[in-house]
Amino acid sequence: MRQIVLSALAAAMLSTFARAEEPLKSMPSFPISISAKEVREFPKLKIDFANIKLRGQAITAVPITIESGVTGAVLIGNGTYSYSPEPGKQFDGHFRSLMLRFNPEAADAIIKLSDGKPINDKGAAEMARHLLASTFRHCYHRGQDALVPAKDAIAVDLYSREHGNLLISADKKVAVIYNFTERAEIYANK
Repeated sequence: MRQIVLSALAAAMLSTFARAEEPLKSMPSFPISISAKEVREFPKLKIDFANIKLRGQAITAVPITIESGVTGAVLIGNGTYSYSPEPGKQFDGHFRSLMLRFNPEAADAIIKLSDGKPINDKGAAEMARHLLASTFRHCYHRGQDALVPAKDAIAVDLYSREHGNLLISADKKVAVIYNFTERAEIYANK
Protein backbone atom coordinates (compact mmCIF):
# COMPACT_ATOMS: atom_id res chain seq x y z
CA MET A 1 0.00 0.00 0.00
CA ARG A 2 2.81 2.45 0.89
CA GLN A 3 4.48 1.87 -2.51
CA ILE A 4 1.20 2.60 -4.31
CA VAL A 5 0.71 5.86 -2.35
CA LEU A 6 4.30 6.99 -2.98
CA SER A 7 4.09 6.06 -6.66
CA ALA A 8 0.83 7.97 -7.05
CA LEU A 9 2.33 10.97 -5.26
CA ALA A 10 5.48 10.85 -7.38
CA ALA A 11 3.40 10.62 -10.55
CA ALA A 12 1.25 13.56 -9.46
CA MET A 13 4.29 15.67 -8.65
CA LEU A 14 5.98 14.75 -11.91
CA SER A 15 2.90 15.70 -13.92
CA THR A 16 2.97 19.10 -12.21
CA PHE A 17 6.46 19.73 -13.56
CA ALA A 18 6.07 18.16 -17.00
CA ARG A 19 6.24 20.81 -19.69
CA ALA A 20 2.87 21.46 -21.31
CA GLU A 21 4.23 20.98 -24.82
CA GLU A 22 5.76 17.61 -23.94
CA PRO A 23 3.21 15.18 -22.55
CA LEU A 24 4.69 12.81 -20.01
CA LYS A 25 4.33 9.76 -22.24
CA SER A 26 6.40 11.31 -25.01
CA MET A 27 9.22 12.60 -22.79
CA PRO A 28 12.37 10.52 -23.31
CA SER A 29 13.91 8.81 -20.31
CA PHE A 30 17.51 7.72 -19.84
CA PRO A 31 19.29 5.10 -17.73
CA ILE A 32 21.39 6.59 -14.94
CA SER A 33 24.86 5.59 -13.83
CA ILE A 34 26.95 6.10 -10.70
CA SER A 35 30.72 5.60 -10.73
CA ALA A 36 33.14 5.47 -7.81
CA LYS A 37 35.77 6.96 -10.14
CA GLU A 38 33.70 10.14 -10.65
CA VAL A 39 33.27 11.01 -6.96
CA ARG A 40 34.40 14.48 -5.87
CA GLU A 41 35.33 15.88 -2.46
CA PHE A 42 34.64 19.50 -1.53
CA PRO A 43 36.29 21.01 1.57
CA LYS A 44 33.57 23.69 1.31
CA LEU A 45 30.54 23.64 -0.95
CA LYS A 46 28.17 26.49 -1.77
CA ILE A 47 25.17 26.11 -4.08
CA ASP A 48 22.77 28.97 -4.93
CA PHE A 49 20.10 28.25 -7.54
CA ALA A 50 16.39 29.14 -7.82
CA ASN A 51 16.27 30.60 -4.28
CA ILE A 52 17.72 27.38 -2.85
CA LYS A 53 20.93 27.71 -0.85
CA LEU A 54 23.04 24.75 0.23
CA ARG A 55 26.18 25.09 2.34
CA GLY A 56 28.48 22.43 3.69
CA GLN A 57 31.97 21.42 4.65
CA ALA A 58 33.69 18.12 3.89
CA ILE A 59 31.00 17.20 1.34
CA THR A 60 31.35 14.18 -0.91
CA ALA A 61 29.52 14.50 -4.26
CA VAL A 62 28.58 11.46 -6.34
CA PRO A 63 27.43 12.50 -9.85
CA ILE A 64 24.29 10.99 -11.39
CA THR A 65 25.02 10.65 -15.10
CA ILE A 66 22.93 10.04 -18.20
CA GLU A 67 24.11 9.86 -21.81
CA SER A 68 23.95 13.66 -22.25
CA GLY A 69 25.85 14.48 -19.05
CA VAL A 70 25.39 14.95 -15.32
CA THR A 71 21.72 15.26 -14.34
CA GLY A 72 22.21 15.32 -10.60
CA ALA A 73 24.38 14.38 -7.67
CA VAL A 74 24.15 12.74 -4.31
CA LEU A 75 25.79 14.86 -1.61
CA ILE A 76 26.96 13.16 1.56
CA GLY A 77 28.05 15.13 4.61
CA ASN A 78 26.79 17.77 6.98
CA GLY A 79 25.40 21.01 5.71
CA THR A 80 22.62 23.54 5.82
CA TYR A 81 19.83 24.38 3.40
CA SER A 82 17.47 27.29 2.99
CA TYR A 83 14.73 27.98 0.49
CA SER A 84 12.73 31.17 0.03
CA PRO A 85 10.02 30.50 -2.57
CA GLU A 86 8.44 33.93 -1.96
CA PRO A 87 8.90 36.92 0.34
CA GLY A 88 8.04 36.03 3.91
CA LYS A 89 8.37 32.26 3.35
CA GLN A 90 11.60 30.67 4.55
CA PHE A 91 12.37 26.97 4.97
CA ASP A 92 15.73 25.98 6.40
CA GLY A 93 17.59 23.42 8.44
CA HIS A 94 20.46 20.95 8.39
CA PHE A 95 20.99 18.08 5.97
CA ARG A 96 22.93 14.83 6.32
CA SER A 97 22.66 13.80 2.68
CA LEU A 98 20.68 14.80 -0.37
CA MET A 99 19.97 14.11 -4.02
CA LEU A 100 20.09 16.99 -6.50
CA ARG A 101 18.31 16.70 -9.87
CA PHE A 102 18.74 19.19 -12.70
CA ASN A 103 19.14 19.58 -16.44
CA PRO A 104 22.63 18.58 -17.65
CA GLU A 105 22.95 21.96 -19.40
CA ALA A 106 22.59 23.70 -16.02
CA ALA A 107 25.02 21.43 -14.15
CA ASP A 108 27.90 23.92 -13.88
CA ALA A 109 25.53 26.70 -12.80
CA ILE A 110 24.31 24.52 -9.93
CA ILE A 111 27.35 22.49 -8.85
CA LYS A 112 30.68 22.84 -10.59
CA LEU A 113 31.94 19.29 -10.10
CA SER A 114 35.31 20.12 -11.64
CA ASP A 115 36.02 22.31 -8.57
CA GLY A 116 35.96 19.22 -6.35
CA LYS A 117 38.92 16.94 -5.76
CA PRO A 118 38.47 13.75 -7.84
CA ILE A 119 38.69 10.57 -5.78
CA ASN A 120 37.85 6.91 -6.27
CA ASP A 121 35.39 6.23 -3.42
CA LYS A 122 33.53 2.92 -3.64
CA GLY A 123 31.87 3.51 -0.25
CA ALA A 124 30.39 6.86 -1.31
CA ALA A 125 29.18 5.35 -4.60
CA GLU A 126 27.45 2.50 -2.74
CA MET A 127 25.84 4.91 -0.26
CA ALA A 128 24.62 6.96 -3.23
CA ARG A 129 23.09 3.84 -4.82
CA HIS A 130 21.26 3.06 -1.56
CA LEU A 131 20.01 6.63 -1.26
CA LEU A 132 18.84 6.66 -4.89
CA ALA A 133 16.93 3.42 -4.34
CA SER A 134 14.61 5.31 -1.99
CA THR A 135 14.65 8.88 -3.37
CA PHE A 136 15.10 8.71 -7.13
CA ARG A 137 11.40 8.06 -7.72
CA HIS A 138 10.46 11.27 -5.92
CA CYS A 139 11.11 13.54 -8.92
CA TYR A 140 11.90 13.64 -12.64
CA HIS A 141 11.85 9.91 -13.26
CA ARG A 142 10.28 7.10 -15.21
CA GLY A 143 10.91 4.12 -12.98
CA GLN A 144 14.65 4.05 -12.36
CA ASP A 145 15.34 6.04 -15.55
CA ALA A 146 15.78 9.81 -15.53
CA LEU A 147 13.57 12.38 -17.18
CA VAL A 148 15.46 15.57 -17.96
CA PRO A 149 14.20 18.61 -16.03
CA ALA A 150 13.81 21.98 -17.74
CA LYS A 151 16.94 24.18 -17.69
CA ASP A 152 15.56 26.40 -14.91
CA ALA A 153 14.30 23.53 -12.72
CA ILE A 154 15.92 21.95 -9.69
CA ALA A 155 14.87 19.31 -7.20
CA VAL A 156 16.56 18.72 -3.86
CA ASP A 157 15.51 15.57 -2.00
CA LEU A 158 17.24 15.82 1.35
CA TYR A 159 17.46 14.11 4.70
CA SER A 160 17.05 16.86 7.28
CA ARG A 161 17.69 16.75 11.01
CA GLU A 162 14.53 18.82 11.54
CA HIS A 163 12.14 17.32 8.96
CA GLY A 164 13.30 13.86 7.89
CA ASN A 165 12.98 13.24 4.15
CA LEU A 166 12.08 16.54 2.47
CA LEU A 167 11.66 17.32 -1.26
CA ILE A 168 12.07 20.86 -2.57
CA SER A 169 11.27 21.17 -6.27
CA ALA A 170 11.17 24.45 -8.16
CA ASP A 171 11.26 26.07 -11.56
CA LYS A 172 10.18 29.53 -12.76
CA LYS A 173 6.46 28.72 -12.43
CA VAL A 174 6.08 26.02 -9.77
CA ALA A 175 7.43 25.44 -6.28
CA VAL A 176 6.62 22.45 -4.08
CA ILE A 177 7.93 21.29 -0.71
CA TYR A 178 6.80 17.84 0.33
CA ASN A 179 7.70 16.01 3.54
CA PHE A 180 7.90 12.29 2.77
CA THR A 181 8.47 11.44 6.43
CA GLU A 182 5.18 13.02 7.49
CA ARG A 183 3.44 12.46 4.14
CA ALA A 184 2.42 16.10 3.95
CA GLU A 185 2.77 18.95 1.51
CA ILE A 186 4.40 21.84 3.37
CA TYR A 187 4.25 24.42 0.59
CA ALA A 188 2.91 24.64 -2.94
CA ASN A 189 2.73 27.40 -5.52
CA LYS A 190 1.52 25.81 -8.74
